[in-house]
Amino acid sequence: MRGVSKLVGEARCGGERRPLYEALRGLICAVCAAPIREGERFTRHAVPGVGAALLPRCGRCAPFEHLGSGGSPLLKSLLKPGHEEGAQPAEPRREAAKKVEGRLGAALARSRKRRA
Repeated sequence: MRGVSKLVGEARCGGERRPLYEALRGLICAVCAAPIREGERFTRHAVPGVGAALLPRCGRCAPFEHLGSGGSPLLKSLLKPGHEEGAQPAEPRREAAKKVEGRLGAALARSRKRRA
């Protein structure tokens, strides 16, 4: 199942800092019932008495100023499209293998002789 939104940064909305979301599929604004189309940015506001920020609000009902993307550079690089877990280019792997062989060459050779 595909999510309905993703966190894309922070926004200033009514003097408060709030998370800013991007719609991954069509949503409806909880205040004016206007469509929030796929790719549009919006904020979420709490349900009175519940406290959880669940209600999507469009930029017309809750005007916001985008403050930038949140998260650390490491998190951004990990979440970047095309990142595959554990995937490394071939060249750095070969270079790393050569470095390990250079540092541990004698010990690896002795270990191989003992196994044989």
